[in-house]
Amino acid sequence: RECRTLLNSEVGCSLLRDTSESISSTNQNSTCLTPFQTTLHQVRNPLRTIESLVVKYCIGGISGNVQPAFLKFTSSLFPDASHSFSLDSCVEIAAEYLVRYSQ
Repeated sequence: RECRTLLNSEVGCSLLRDTSESISSTNQNSTCLTPFQTTLHQVRNPLRTIESLVVKYCIGGISGNVQPAFLKFTSSLFPDASHSFSLDSCVEIAAEYLVRYSQ
């Protein structure tokens, strides 16, 4: 429960930060707890990343079942009430994970 609370407070924090501001002044102006500046350098083809996730976390390949640990991880990292990962196929979970992580 503690992890879910912490994750909920962190969702979207990187979007609130203005990269021209210092980290200390940003923390004073937002409710985000993370003291680290985040930068995403996406240099890999997104389809290759999805393919890699499917190979690692889909039991039986693209049409297989998702590993329970990956389902729990994605559901905890993105606890959005409007989206239920448990209803998705494994490849859909991998794609949704990549899209949300990249935002």
